[in-house]
Amino acid sequence: MAALAAAALLGLGVGGCSDDDGPGNNNNVAPDAAMDAEVDAGPQGLALDLGELATVEPDALGIAQVTLLSEGGDEEFLILVQSRAPAQNIVRAFTGGLPQAKSRRSFTADQRRQQWGCLSAGGHVDLAEVVAGLAGLPTPRGHLDRPTPQPLPPPNVGEMVDFEINANAGLLTISAEILLVSNSLVIALDRDTDPTLELDATKLAEIAVGFEDIVLPRERIFFGQESDVNDDGHVTVLFSPLVYETATAYVNPYDLITDPAARPVGVAANDQELIYVTPPQMLDPPSRGTARAIVETLAHEFQHAIYFYRKYQLNDIVGDPESAYITEGLSALAQDLTGYQAGNFFVSLAGLNEIDDVSINDLAASAGFYFPQPRDGSLRGGAYNMVRYLYDQAGGDVVLPNGDIDVANSPGIAWLRALVDSPALGVQNIETAAGQSLVDVATDWYTAQMVDDRTDALDQPLNTDPRYNYLPTVPDPLTGRTRGTSMFETFPGPPGPPSKTGPLIRDFLEADGVIRPGGAEYLRLTATSGPTTSFTLAADPDEVDLLLVIFRTR
Repeated sequence: MAALAAAALLGLGVGGCSDDDGPGNNNNVAPDAAMDAEVDAGPQGLALDLGELATVEPDALGIAQVTLLSEGGDEEFLILVQSRAPAQNIVRAFTGGLPQAKSRRSFTADQRRQQWGCLSAGGHVDLAEVVAGLAGLPTPRGHLDRPTPQPLPPPNVGEMVDFEINANAGLLTISAEILLVSNSLVIALDRDTDPTLELDATKLAEIAVGFEDIVLPRERIFFGQESDVNDDGHVTVLFSPLVYETATAYVNPYDLITDPAARPVGVAANDQELIYVTPPQMLDPPSRGTARAIVETLAHEFQHAIYFYRKYQLNDIVGDPESAYITEGLSALAQDLTGYQAGNFFVSLAGLNEIDDVSINDLAASAGFYFPQPRDGSLRGGAYNMVRYLYDQAGGDVVLPNGDIDVANSPGIAWLRALVDSPALGVQNIETAAGQSLVDVATDWYTAQMVDDRTDALDQPLNTDPRYNYLPTVPDPLTGRTRGTSMFETFPGPPGPPSKTGPLIRDFLEADGVIRPGGAEYLRLTATSGPTTSFTLAADPDEVDLLLVIFRTR
């Protein structure tokens, strides 16, 4: 526990100001740079108007002492506690208590796995400049000298086609029946593993229309043209019970690598754009197996295929490490932008309710691996919430009443395409796309999660600064589903649906005592008397590197 103790916050206290405590030193308190309000940080206390933000930088020893004016005696403040330390996959400890109490209330720490991480410095810049900068990066170099399979016509309905698939039993070859062939889509069903399985023809037709008429053209607009390694002009969806051994659905990048010498021994390689999907009757609950849910899944997986082709193959960087959670965040964004998102609500909700397990360091630098559950779900939710925030900050998109995307008035699309097509990966990918250091991205994004859609007693927005709000959600004119996300929304499901109420916020003295480097804690501080309320937070500047953002909500 010695290493953990060295990282502990040196003190945490809160209470009404008394003669013994004094007002504290507020010289390290400053209004947020994006706000125009004049903030009084003098010896009488920090004066925040309703909805106003202030940033607190600790002193050289890592100590932040704050006195807030609370003349009404019942003011409420939310405090973003952010760690700017670069470590990964570990938690740091802190203790707390009322400064005037006879016995200090203490918290225990839970030490987790530790891995390396890195950050770089930078400042906030205009995202329009970032897109221009991304355009100046090396351009895609195409397939170079990779061998290309002979062009093949799409198969015919009723034809039996062999596919390679990786399963628990190893690399298998299965025979599948072609059930549907449309202009751009082929649907096949594994007939070897369970010959009794059937797929409903009406459901197949709905899947084909949703994917071919909505998902495919929209993903090409938002993420770029997909590959066509066998020149058949089709994307194949293979339903097989063997998929369920691994996931609900997945794509295999080796299906797109046509050079046998570049493929490991023992991996499936089908030389085509192929999405592997679990048959709907095997999914639980049954709502995951509806046609619309399957189309949402296809939208998610197809983005993975586009990203691999455009990021890796066209830039000739296959094998270089990318964060798994950047790709997952983008695929969740694909569910959103194609108009089919529903499951995304629960993904986003996990990232908010389990904010303790979210760290931007782990999101940006996981280098191709996934964390075990439950952290995996938390990080997937955090990744979507972060990517959607950056997309909104870039300007988002406009969907016309007929469902067409108004590309000319959708600046987020240029930003997204530049991110996908650049050779940047991991931390550099996020920093280049955002035009900020990873630390500054985290500060703005974590602040937005605290501020977005939070209202006063009259249900009016507390803070409308675009930098700290997501774009408003809108219904998709083709699917009726919600486009975008909000920190406060209710799932449009059956009676008693869950609701999002912002990130997990603890009362100040109920803090759990740990924070992840690169992560955030949200605390609620309520004044109990006037005219001031004081608290202290302190942290080892190397191990925790504390930053506070204070938001008056009442």
